[in-house]
Amino acid sequence: MAGMSSTATCDWIGLHQVGSFELSWAWYDGTPLNYTNWSPNFPQEGHRCAQICHSGSGLQGKWISTNCVDPMSVSCEYPDSNGGISTTARAP
Repeated sequence: MAGMSSTATCDWIGLHQVGSFELSWAWYDGTPLNYTNWSPNFPQEGHRCAQICHSGSGLQGKWISTNCVDPMSVSCEYPDSNGGISTTARAP
């Protein structure tokens, strides 16, 4: 990831590029994208998956694009048993 710290922690958020049009992105379940939080200079051409960055990157909370064949950890959001929202992360 050009310009990123080697200690950056980023997780795939279930967002990927659809079709060949650079700005067409959708969630893994097919839901169209209606909000973005791209880091400056992203998404980058040829990168078809999106990650959210955490500690060590200087880009906390921002999205970057990456190659989908690279190993990625995953962040997921799901309804919990109390009617709220829970999140989880899993390493590749």
